[in-house]
Amino acid sequence: MHLQKPLCDLSIIIVTWNSLGEIGACLRSIFESKVNLEVIIVDNNSTDGTVDFVKKEWPQCKLIEAGGNLGFARANNIGIRVAQGRYILLLNPDTVILGDAIGIVLDEMDHHPRIGIAGCTLVDAKGNVQRSNFPFPTPAYDLHLLLPGFGDHESIPQDSGLTEVRGFLIGAFLMVRREALEEVGGLDEQIFMYGEDVEWCYRMTRHGWGIGYCPRARVVHIGNVSGQKAFGAKRLEMVYRGITYFQRKY
Repeated sequence: MHLQKPLCDLSIIIVTWNSLGEIGACLRSIFESKVNLEVIIVDNNSTDGTVDFVKKEWPQCKLIEAGGNLGFARANNIGIRVAQGRYILLLNPDTVILGDAIGIVLDEMDHHPRIGIAGCTLVDAKGNVQRSNFPFPTPAYDLHLLLPGFGDHESIPQDSGLTEVRGFLIGAFLMVRREALEEVGGLDEQIFMYGEDVEWCYRMTRHGWGIGYCPRARVVHIGNVSGQKAFGAKRLEMVYRGITYFQRKY
């Protein structure tokens, strides 16, 4: 995948779809960071005023209007192609960066050159830790898809730095190394939404890149906001489709 020449440390890509209620808090937390970064927002045809809000309140962001709902993978790839950072962070609009989480993960990536993708601790609005890394899907995964806590979750102390893990990371916060991205390519656009993080992490490992988890960096993640708006009760069906596609592909 051909990328732009790096001109800053980090490009943050946020895909929005009717995200007016969440994007302001997300952007405020990002721009409190001292990291040399750019923010690229790819909007999937929002109808709730998200685009006008970003144009008026956050003109320092690079806004790309997709002209339709292209899905998570395709919209992120649009942002990736114009990104000018040494690292690229895919970030959900329903997140809030806590403290120096961005700087912590970026620094850890600089010190762990074989890690291709890194994630962090995700917490809900009350501060409860969410699971953020899971085993790759197996046939048994289908049967337990709806059961919370399924799979072997790696127990890593919450004050740890970057640690290599098995499996995949939740796509709410994924920091990707430019060199890994250029070798492996972007997200699989055959997946509209849900499962693209699974496939991407797995493809990274097949190319020899590690998957890293940095517990001491923390980010609030409300979770499934856009998906619930778009699909409602069909959201779990979309998750199942993504996992089924992954299993057929590999």
